[in-house]
Amino acid sequence: MKKHATIRGGKVLLSLYLILVSANIILSQDNRLSFVDTAYRRISAVASEEEIKLLMRYIDAWKTDSSDSNWEKCINEIYSMASQKSINSTVKISTVPNQGATIKYRLIGDSSEKEANRPSNCDQTMGIGYYYFWSERNGKRTSQIKGPVSIVKEIEEVVLTEK
Repeated sequence: MKKHATIRGGKVLLSLYLILVSANIILSQDNRLSFVDTAYRRISAVASEEEIKLLMRYIDAWKTDSSDSNWEKCINEIYSMASQKSINSTVKISTVPNQGATIKYRLIGDSSEKEANRPSNCDQTMGIGYYYFWSERNGKRTSQIKGPVSIVKEIEEVVLTEK
């Protein structure tokens, strides 16, 4: 399988297709439906009628043919529209058994990792999407990578268990 990068908006992104294919084992159809339905409700509350119709075309295409290609197009449109409309979630991130770890996360499809605004037991504002999360102390990972985690509701919770 050929890996490649796409340049978009000055950022180098990994091919969503390759990442989503590897995540497909974890993302059940029910999880996907729940994600799409919740994202649609949140986006349609602030989007124009034209934008809603456009989003529905992608959702309907995926629901008709649930291929990886249609899923990729559908979530790309959800990511894009939610970002344009500044639709975010408050993610309550904690570590157990101890607090104070650095929290790192990465949106599926984006090669750059980000760091939470403060150590664990924090509220982080994040865009709608599927993410990987992990904790670090002194630059070393202290938890398993958790994900993909669906971030789509207004408030979500992520708990990381440190080794």
